Amino acid sequence: MCDRKLKLPLRLQVQNFVDLYQEYEEITELLPYENSVTIIGAPNPAEQRNHIARLLRLTLIRKFIFQASDVCNMVRILDEIIEFTEGVEPEVCESARLGKSELLRRIESSPVKIRHPGGLDKLAHSTVRDVLYGSLLHGDTDKRDRVDSLSIEAEIMLATWLPDIEDILRIAKNEFICWLEQGKFPN
Repeated sequence: MCDRKLKLPLRLQVQNFVDLYQEYEEITELLPYENSVTIIGAPNPAEQRNHIARLLRLTLIRKFIFQASDVCNMVRILDEIIEFTEGVEPEVCESARLGKSELLRRIESSPVKIRHPGGLDKLAHSTVRDVLYGSLLHGDTDKRDRVDSLSIEAEIMLATWLPDIEDILRIAKNEFICWLEQGKFPN
């Protein structure tokens, strides 16, 4: 569990991320989905299952990318790795810098552009926040209304964004495992 008030040593933060992401992978094995979206016609039962699986995955992945204060937040962990390894482990430090840059690029981008009513383009991560906080985690009616007004666009964006985020988190988990095995972080 991510405890916002507890400051763990870096090695434990990295191990915590690895453990929680492995748990995420175990849970999401039970939530398979086809990464497709029906644009024309009514959604069929398979499409509904895919939608629900994406939403549940999104809810579970939130702690790794959106809550900066969580000990398992990927950007925060990478910042701490950069600070800790700068001048001591240059390869780890540079890899963490590149990983952070790539993670932020993927979080903030999507190959799908979403045009909101009024002509405003919305970034992928903002739309994902609207999905999360509009109905999944909270009942923010403004956010829910924004998502409802773009249902197919939001679904397409989510279908492209989520696998991309899962991919970069999986890469980070594997890199973290290597660094832990190599003893890059003290106890």
